[in-house]
Amino acid sequence: MRTHSDTLRILQLLQLEDRLRLTTEHFMVLPSIVKATDLGVVMPRNIVKIFATSGGYAIIEPPFPLHDFTVSLHWSKRFESDPGNRWMRGVIEQLFRETGTQVSLP
Repeated sequence: MRTHSDTLRILQLLQLEDRLRLTTEHFMVLPSIVKATDLGVVMPRNIVKIFATSGGYAIIEPPFPLHDFTVSLHWSKRFESDPGNRWMRGVIEQLFRETGTQVSLP
């Protein structure tokens, strides 16, 4: 992902950045891309597990030098109090929450 600096840092540490072929704006398009191409993807385990339930994917956890990713959620201040937006942020928070991890949204 273009805005995921941790992923790029991992690829640089492994000297794989020259093999990077595609960047996306978000994770949701990745399952379709992976199914239609010979490309692999680096993405958070929590999201991969959800995509993998549809079948057709091999999940490999390579020995990356970094295992923790910073996940950020951004939205327009204009939608700060919007009930639908607040609900969606809560769903996303639950998706990325790990046991024992404190997550707070404004």
